[in-house]
Amino acid sequence: MLELKQGVIRGNLFMMYGLILAGGSGSRLWPLSRELYPKQLLNIQNTESLLQATFERVSECMPASNIISMTGVKHLSNVKYQLSSMYDKAVVLSEPISKNTAPAIALASKYIIEKFNIDPVILVVPSDHMINNTDKFVMTVKEGEKIAELGYIVTFGIKPSYPETGYGYIAAKVYTDVSDMCEVEAFKEKPDKETAQKYVKAGNFFWNAGIFVWNVETITTAIRDYAPQIAEVMDRLEQALFTEREHEELKRLFPMCEKISIDYAVMEQAENIFVVPAEFGWSDLGSWGALHT
Repeated sequence: MLELKQGVIRGNLFMMYGLILAGGSGSRLWPLSRELYPKQLLNIQNTESLLQATFERVSECMPASNIISMTGVKHLSNVKYQLSSMYDKAVVLSEPISKNTAPAIALASKYIIEKFNIDPVILVVPSDHMINNTDKFVMTVKEGEKIAELGYIVTFGIKPSYPETGYGYIAAKVYTDVSDMCEVEAFKEKPDKETAQKYVKAGNFFWNAGIFVWNVETITTAIRDYAPQIAEVMDRLEQALFTEREHEELKRLFPMCEKISIDYAVMEQAENIFVVPAEFGWSDLGSWGALHT
């Protein structure tokens, strides 16, 4: 079991919080992955599940007590069980119904504000990706934290090694070396093969890893500006958090949220977004073939 870290963690990351997005439909890596046992719960690496590996990796950036995981009701017991072996006080929030990443992030942000009464920098990571180099991951997070503290939205981009059509892409405003961060020009949807080839040839495109760093005020303001319907639901839910009415109100109000990803809701509309090039051995394990690349 992980020890609760105290003091400074590999630099100035103590006040950072982590959000692990541990939903998932179980549609990838079928038939091993199923609806009630999606790939983040699978032991892909023969040592621990992808969820457990993610929790362990994020705990290198902050105290384990600062990590919050978000999952659906049908996966709640399994997620709690797996994380309890890593840290017995792991915080797991559940959505009564899946509404994609924007409402999940909005809810977790509201939870952090109400429970801790602080405006920390938050690292948001999917639970079902593989990252081979934890040290480089931590270094990249520290780079992102520096600019997120200034009020910017930060995303991590993977330099494409081939014209993948199964990933979204991030276009940087200028060509950037792997050690630099750069302002984002646009987020691009999954391209066809010809377009993906153009992206790779252009040199200023990255695969979108779905990893973000921002402070709570930045993302809650962005959601209010670009996804006001979700923000309105969160405002109505706020009064019930940490009361006996929380479960009932969450079950009643959360399904009213628009079902939309954070990319569609915020990233494709917001300004002042920076991409940090990441070289930490990333794969989203979207197919069986990805396990062998």
